[in-house]
Amino acid sequence: MGIAWKYLDKKSAAADAVKDYGSMKFIIKHTDDEIKVAYEKMGGISSPQFDGMPHAHNPHAAEDRMAEGMDEISVLRERYRQAMEYMAWFVPA
Repeated sequence: MGIAWKYLDKKSAAADAVKDYGSMKFIIKHTDDEIKVAYEKMGGISSPQFDGMPHAHNPHAAEDRMAEGMDEISVLRERYRQAMEYMAWFVPA
C-alpha cells in the first residue's frame, strides 16, 4: 500500500501529514545509529555472573539474541523505507 493511501479520503489528511513530518524526519536521521546499536547487541558473549545464585542455562541464548537482533533490524529498515517513501511523497508538495 502506498504512502498516499494513508492520507487519502480523510477529513484531516493535511493535518495528519504535517504531524507525521517531524517523526519521519527523526526516523530518517536516527535509523543508522539504531541499526548499529542492534548489530552491537547481537554479537558478543555475555560474561558469567558470580553472584552465588543458581542460573538456568539456555544453550540457545546466542541464537535467540541474534534472531531477536535480526528481527529488530528488519523492523528498523521497514520503518526507514516507509519514512523515505513519505518524504518522497510529502516534500515536493
